[in-house]
Amino acid sequence: MPRRTRSYARAKARQKNRKPVQRRPHAMAWNIGIAVVVVLGVVGIVVSKQSSSVSSADVAPRASNSVTNTTGDNWHAAIGVNVCGSWLSAAPPFQSPVGIDTAVATNATDSQQGDGLIHIAPSDPSAAGKHATLGKFLSDGGWSASASDFDLWDNGKKSNGDTCPGTSGKKSQPGRVVWTVDGKVQQGNPSDYRLQDCDVIAIGFLPKGQKLGLPPEMAALANVPDAANPTLCSSVVDRLGGTTTTAAGSATTAVGTDTTAPSPTTTAAP
Repeated sequence: MPRRTRSYARAKARQKNRKPVQRRPHAMAWNIGIAVVVVLGVVGIVVSKQSSSVSSADVAPRASNSVTNTTGDNWHAAIGVNVCGSWLSAAPPFQSPVGIDTAVATNATDSQQGDGLIHIAPSDPSAAGKHATLGKFLSDGGWSASASDFDLWDNGKKSNGDTCPGTSGKKSQPGRVVWTVDGKVQQGNPSDYRLQDCDVIAIGFLPKGQKLGLPPEMAALANVPDAANPTLCSSVVDRLGGTTTTAAGSATTAVGTDTTAPSPTTTAAP
């Protein structure tokens, strides 16, 4: 038999005796499982982005939208800064491109702007909902604040461990950053705080044990009407112990710099 014919015969014999390759069932199941995980992951990302977009639009304060002619929320909050027992002047007016600022008044509703009030009327999603923070307001104004230091207007720059001058013959004392909302001592980074309508916010640098109190800017907050609840801010001020105008022609008494918050004495951070 020719050599080529013998080689062909041997190849045919090997092919005949060779067992067919069988795919293992668990390998196929593994591939299917991986495919399912990938598909679910993609779907999850899409749904998450859509939910985030929807929730951002639905969470107050809501941003205005000129395209859909949607009116956003218009909130106000008072803010004051106390350094070593003395209140700084009111936050200087500035205008933010996204609508959280102390802009100069442009209409009767916002007549109190420029008096130490934060004007919260988001014009962009980046300043709405969970993004409407005290940090957003401060950064847009060129300032900053954290749990350990702040750099604010009127050269209000302090860090934990800096000293406050002594009074009545006492030695200077180390101070620390403290902050309150509606007279209640807060913990953590003030810049992370989400602003609420009619908030009364105070940031201070004080020796341990000294009360921060309520800022004098709270008086201006009492006269700012809220579209949904015209007496909301004035009721907050009354609850905190401030004096508001109750009738046309009546005198309004500003909250004094010696006003103390109806809250526990500030304690040192751990």
